Amino acid sequence: MNAVFLGVTIVALALPLPYELAPGWLAPAMIAAVVFMSAAKLNFADLADAPLGPLAIFLAARFLILPAALYGLAVSFDRDLAMALMLISLTPVGVMAPALTSVYGGNVSLAFALNILTTLAFPFVLPIMTLLLAAKSAAIDAAGLFLITSAMIFIPLGLYAALKPAHGRIKPFLQKNGAPLSILLLALAVFILAGQTRGIILANGFVNIAAFLAVTASYAVFFMQGWLWPGLRRTPDRIGLAASSGINNSTLTIGIASAAFPGQVLAFVLIAEFVWLLGVAGFGRFIKGRGRP
Repeated sequence: MNAVFLGVTIVALALPLPYELAPGWLAPAMIAAVVFMSAAKLNFADLADAPLGPLAIFLAARFLILPAALYGLAVSFDRDLAMALMLISLTPVGVMAPALTSVYGGNVSLAFALNILTTLAFPFVLPIMTLLLAAKSAAIDAAGLFLITSAMIFIPLGLYAALKPAHGRIKPFLQKNGAPLSILLLALAVFILAGQTRGIILANGFVNIAAFLAVTASYAVFFMQGWLWPGLRRTPDRIGLAASSGINNSTLTIGIASAAFPGQVLAFVLIAEFVWLLGVAGFGRFIKGRGRP
């Protein structure tokens, strides 16, 4: 997967194609389709088994306090980088987090609960945090941001729920073919968006290097916060928290950035996609090094 996204990005940056001909809704629509396919992996029953009290404290620290801290640290250096870090750190837990939690012997119910809670809260939290943190430094339409985010989450999830009578056929198909289809759609979206922002990316080499380093440090903090969180110390819980904290829904981040944020923020988010991939691989090596499967 790393090679696929790196390859399409390099091609998009190298070829001066008429990327502007792609309508603005196309990449977000592709990403909404990925969200629809990921709905087949959600399990709301896991909410009943999750320790919601300790999780509430973790969620506040990871998805409210930490994004504000990262924004505050970066805004004096670069406003767009600060907004990108805020967006990345607010993005909900990705569906890959419960899957990898299961592979590494972690608490899957915990990871699923965090996936569901952060996904449902994201359309409300992102506009509020953007207003609180970035309203004075950027012209972001909070109401429009809420509508865009809600559309990219609630419409795909609602459509999947509405198709419940057909879940017996749809769910097995998505569980079998969802991953390759998602990679294909995301690769096409990254190709279009990288092409549309190629002028920004190619013209800001130093800032992009700084962004890569800042995002790498941020993802390291995400994983460490989950692993070292004092409220839940059993190893399966630590695996579930670390995976949920670090493996966010980067696909959704790209879609929201492309639809509602300035082009430089989108460029930073595309750079962050590669850091995300490296972080997932690094987390796997860390867990295996501790004798887990």
